Amino acid sequence: MCKLDLKEIERIRTNNKSKVRWATLYIQMALCQTTLKQWLEKRNAMVTDPDKALVQGLRSDAVRQILIQLLSGLEYIHSKGVVHHDIKPSNIFIQVENNGIVIQLGDFGLACPLQSVRHSLAFGTKLYAAPEQLAGKCNPKSDMYSLGIVLFELVENFRTDMERVEYITELRKGHIPSKLFVTHPDMAQMIQSLVQKSPELRPDTTSLLHALKSTETQEIEQLKVQLAEKEEEISHLKELLTMHGIKGI
Repeated sequence: MCKLDLKEIERIRTNNKSKVRWATLYIQMALCQTTLKQWLEKRNAMVTDPDKALVQGLRSDAVRQILIQLLSGLEYIHSKGVVHHDIKPSNIFIQVENNGIVIQLGDFGLACPLQSVRHSLAFGTKLYAAPEQLAGKCNPKSDMYSLGIVLFELVENFRTDMERVEYITELRKGHIPSKLFVTHPDMAQMIQSLVQKSPELRPDTTSLLHALKSTETQEIEQLKVQLAEKEEEISHLKELLTMHGIKGI
């Protein structure tokens, strides 16, 4: 947001009184580095062996950051009675700041208020749109369906765009690659729940955020326990070395 220039506003008002029939409106917006679509394409090109443990670890951490921020954004607009209706990687903006990922949701051209029973422009992008959305219905759970497909793209690696379309088409039919339940069991179950054909069976933003944060807290506690065990082991090894006359380590 830009600062209000009161002098400029007063000048425009004065000009309007002088029967000036036009004015120029300037909107200052954030400059985003790239879209999630571009980020995914670059990541997929870099990943030569998606089964490597290091790659899986890095991917899981990034996916969690992106997912939590997307859910927070959707939770906010849904609380304001608005459905986005076009959630897809090209409408999600991503930038890296201070070794962290910042996500912004854009392009509200197809957004509709929840008061609308039917919305003629609610079709969105067919590959990502929920079944009820394609029928013109306005429902916040439609955004959750699209989010499920975006999450699928985040955890899966595609060699070509054609392969991506084929896998997503199968996902829309309810078919999730079995290997995903091995490499990303929690995410696979989440995707499965998000792409349910019936909106009532899909989780909402609040419940998913709560589940993610609870899991994150558990993981942190486990890491603390592991760290304490390692420190105790190091301390024990130092005592053994001291007993054998080895000092200064």
